Amino acid sequence: MAQGKERYLYFATPFDEPFPLLLATDMADGDREGALRKLARADSTETVQPPLVSDFATEHYGTGLRSLNHVEKDGEIGLNIWYGIRDERQGVDVMAIVSGEPERLLAAKCRGSRSMSSW
Repeated sequence: MAQGKERYLYFATPFDEPFPLLLATDMADGDREGALRKLARADSTETVQPPLVSDFATEHYGTGLRSLNHVEKDGEIGLNIWYGIRDERQGVDVMAIVSGEPERLLAAKCRGSRSMSSW
């Protein structure tokens, strides 16, 4: 699989306003844990508080890493949710990010939480 980027709209439910979702892929490189921390921005210093980092399980690719990063832009607080996963069979690292207003994004994450974990 070649390096690539795809842009989508993420709907937690058909009734919600969408969020922008970016997926990026690249050939797997380095140790798995270090790569997942980098993909998920687990050690980011560009946040208003330390990232909240957790594992997440997928049906087809095993365990990945997720981080919730609160960021400031133009005096407003936003939320970026980063996902990092490695497909060992294909030798590919995958990064996903969804961004939005914290309250709306966290509410959507609760309503649609199964969709990102069913990869």
